[in-house]
Amino acid sequence: MKKLTLTIVAAIISTCLFANNDLEASICNLPSTNSITKSGKTFRTVTISKTAFSNCQQLTLNDKNWKVKSFSVGMTSNKNYHVIHQFDGTLSEKIHKKIKEFSPEKIYIEEIVLINENKEEKEISNFTVIISD
Repeated sequence: MKKLTLTIVAAIISTCLFANNDLEASICNLPSTNSITKSGKTFRTVTISKTAFSNCQQLTLNDKNWKVKSFSVGMTSNKNYHVIHQFDGTLSEKIHKKIKEFSPEKIYIEEIVLINENKEEKEISNFTVIISD
């Protein structure tokens, strides 16, 4: 009986811990164009045109109960890696200016931290944005 109770408690706890693992962020509500899972970690890519990206104003989530608290945008230019930290879900004018300045082929959306109305925070998977012409 003791083992059964412990098993049930463990199942409930693991369900609670992993229930929100399907939370994903994107750009302009675009679905992932590629998704690869390695060693339990998922790597996603989203492809968007330069014009469409310039019209995107914020990261979007697949769950209305969460908001983006912060994230980082990374890009490479002349073998240098540039990072811009953003403290809400918006793709700020600064981000758009740097992307125009550096014209990267890929943008890395990283360190995405979400927050819900109960002030609970959760970090979700990074993703790569491929900018097409």
